[in-house]
Amino acid sequence: MTTNRPLIAVTPLMDYGRDSLWMLPGYMEAIMRAGGTPVMLPLTDDTDILAQCAERFDAFLFTGGPDVGPMVGAAASATGRSEVLSPERDRMESILLPAVMAWDKPILGISGKERLVGAGSAKPASERYRTPYESAVRCVRT
Repeated sequence: MTTNRPLIAVTPLMDYGRDSLWMLPGYMEAIMRAGGTPVMLPLTDDTDILAQCAERFDAFLFTGGPDVGPMVGAAASATGRSEVLSPERDRMESILLPAVMAWDKPILGISGKERLVGAGSAKPASERYRTPYESAVRCVRT
């Protein structure tokens, strides 16, 4: 039997020490418990790939992790990476967010990402969501 669970895109976490993408199981499990199917996105700044993701996924979870930099790559080390910031994620999210908003898809920003989501919206916070929990449920069930 085929179900029609919403596909929820999840932005990846980066482990610079291992040069790998990873995900906290709690994010994936919570989405599945709420009735969605989580899918971790690739870490890319390719606008075509991110535009396709914005169109095809039903909702988006911008995961917690490194702080959002004041400007893309501003605080990165000489290698282009920082233990506190993730310029690759900042670039990806700064491309993905407007594309998702153009499709008017549900978005949940975790642990600092609400600043990224808030900065990309013309609506005041009171109109974007009423409570963090309510926005999470709306995000994964829509």
